[in-house]
Amino acid sequence: MGRLARADARSGRLPERESERARLEAKLALEAELAPKLARIMRAYGRAARAAKGQFQPFVRIGWVDLVHRALTRHYGRTVQAFRGLAVTARPDLAAVAVNGDQATALDQLARDQAERILAGVDRDLLRERLALRVPTVEPVRTGDALAPRWLKGGPPLAFEAKAGKPKYSVSMQGRGGDRTDSRAAAIANVNTQTVAEDTRWRVVDSDKGSGVVTKTWTSLLDGRERPAHHEAHGQKVGVSDTFTVMGEALRFPGDTSRGASLANVINCRCSAAYRMERPDGTSDPIAETVSVPAKRQRREGDRPGVTRPATPTTAVTLNGRTRATVALADGRLANLVQEADKLLVRVDRQTVARATIVRRGAGELSLDGLTVDDRHAERGIATLLANSAERLAAREGRRLVPPKLMADDVFAFWQRRAPALVANDVRSARDAIAKWARAEHGAAARLKFSADGETVRVLLAGDRQLVLTRADLEALGLWKPPPNP
Repeated sequence: MGRLARADARSGRLPERESERARLEAKLALEAELAPKLARIMRAYGRAARAAKGQFQPFVRIGWVDLVHRALTRHYGRTVQAFRGLAVTARPDLAAVAVNGDQATALDQLARDQAERILAGVDRDLLRERLALRVPTVEPVRTGDALAPRWLKGGPPLAFEAKAGKPKYSVSMQGRGGDRTDSRAAAIANVNTQTVAEDTRWRVVDSDKGSGVVTKTWTSLLDGRERPAHHEAHGQKVGVSDTFTVMGEALRFPGDTSRGASLANVINCRCSAAYRMERPDGTSDPIAETVSVPAKRQRREGDRPGVTRPATPTTAVTLNGRTRATVALADGRLANLVQEADKLLVRVDRQTVARATIVRRGAGELSLDGLTVDDRHAERGIATLLANSAERLAAREGRRLVPPKLMADDVFAFWQRRAPALVANDVRSARDAIAKWARAEHGAAARLKFSADGETVRVLLAGDRQLVLTRADLEALGLWKPPPNP
């Protein structure tokens, strides 16, 4: 069966969620360590290259490549230590901490290739800057022009002032939006952390599986910030030695480029692979993992888990039939949105506070029937979140979102604001009188639901009991009077 450890299901402590939390925290902390180091090296190299006017002696540039190579191999060693569950040291020996010799060789070559690419990117910026300063032309040179030089096609436009012959801006690491070095270094740090972390996890599982059957599942954060292709890949399940197919490209794990995946598929990726040991009876157990998070924990704003008050509430979640997402409510509190086929649940502190059912109608319509929100959470924007998510789903399927047949009081008010023409006002005008009567007759816990067409109102009572009142009933009780004829 191999040396892989199954989760202890008898104790009820499944480490799958805890492992996912620890993995994300470790990745963010490692990225935050590497990014400023790379930014400092890139700026120093840019200053030295400007001083030398791009004419480095061969051994000088080799020295810069070695400097970046050392920074990356040290970072790779710390990442391998963290994702093997070892103590994270300051200057680890990559060959000593790697899962095997193949990984040590592959990561050393990866660090060398990455160092060349990082400095080549700075060289390209400096070349464009020098060319922009040297070409004294009055007319702007556009990259799409047929007469533009080959090296200029695909780059940004170069424009010059007519009199002074000075560039309006220089194409360099400064760019139009300010210094881009920090953002570029952050993206590079993400790729070099994600790739090494997931490679380490894959090699540990693949080498220790023995005769057991192990599968891996692509797992995205599903927080609304993932790219569409990675959202669609969420839940894709393959054998541990097989490859995922994402954007038509093969990846052994999120962040893998060894099979020719493009940067568009890996840069700023926050996905991970979930490994499970399959049982003969068709069930499976998550494989227990140990992750050593570096002591200095840092997070990117808005990432989860651990962020208690994100900057902005979640407005919508993409629904794919099996969505599992952590969302931020209007008051900053975190909740879990779970989709099981056509049923939607919102949980706060493991308590279900809202539920709805997606209903597709024959006339190209889609609605959320049975949409209810707990009174204690009515002001947290849950109804809006579910309706926006359903509206996004309807748009993807070419349908039109319509209000549900019966709605809770707060949901009725939401639809009244969202599409007033779809909700009649007849019963709505008597809401206060109906609510007062219901609570006086049936207790303070009585809740109201109004029909979308204004014909009926339901009074929800304890023990799943309910009363259905028509317009005639309301008129007989003195709670509503029909408007006079004009």
